[in-house]
Amino acid sequence: MAFDQARARLEALRDDEKRLTETIARSEQDLAALDDDVQLALAGGKDDLARFALRRLIPRRKELAQLRAQLTARTTEAAGLGERVTQQQSQLDALRTRVREGKAALIAHF
Repeated sequence: MAFDQARARLEALRDDEKRLTETIARSEQDLAALDDDVQLALAGGKDDLARFALRRLIPRRKELAQLRAQLTARTTEAAGLGERVTQQQSQLDALRTRVREGKAALIAHF
């Protein structure tokens, strides 16, 4: 049962990694657009528009940093869990082989 739970958790982590990666990519595009807006506003002498864009830009940069931290945490957890799942799968396969061999020996004995 624990093995199945570990595999399910690993799959969920990988799904989270994919979702976070996509969200980060969208967030980076949004930030680039806001950076462009700030530069255009400043170049056009529109300080009020630049301030408005900056007020939107700063919280989104913090949000992006949080998303990256979440992705790093999920990636680290998935790597460790992936190693454990691989090890447990090898142990399970070895146990199944021993059981089949034992079963075959019993059948051959009778």
